Amino acid sequence: MKAIIRRNSEFLGVKNTRNRYWTLPGGRIEERDLDLPVIECLRRELLEELGLRAKIEIGKVFDMIKYKTSPDDHSPNQKIFLICYDCQFDGGEIVLKKDELEQFEWLDKENYKQYDFGVLQKTIDRFVAEKL
Repeated sequence: MKAIIRRNSEFLGVKNTRNRYWTLPGGRIEERDLDLPVIECLRRELLEELGLRAKIEIGKVFDMIKYKTSPDDHSPNQKIFLICYDCQFDGGEIVLKKDELEQFEWLDKENYKQYDFGVLQKTIDRFVAEKL
């Protein structure tokens, strides 16, 4: 699950500590989450990664992506089905979980092109074209 978090005419990009790619906040459903609705799992991930002070409204599904991780990935050769939600930043302060994310940027239609989002690039391109 990933969150495309909008603030005015920008979205939030985060830099992964494990590789060179930029990504979106979010994560995987953990064993303890199996009985929870998917949105609650995403809410937990956002709280963990962005801190308790960030206020985020989770909206509708924007895109679904399927891909296989590369052999040099953190979790190599896994088949991934990823759901991306359109979300809104409602204020507060972002405090990154430093062992997973090292940096964040608010990106707009122009400056986002400088960042490599890997498998998420097509989704990000479409989101920028349709939503920003």
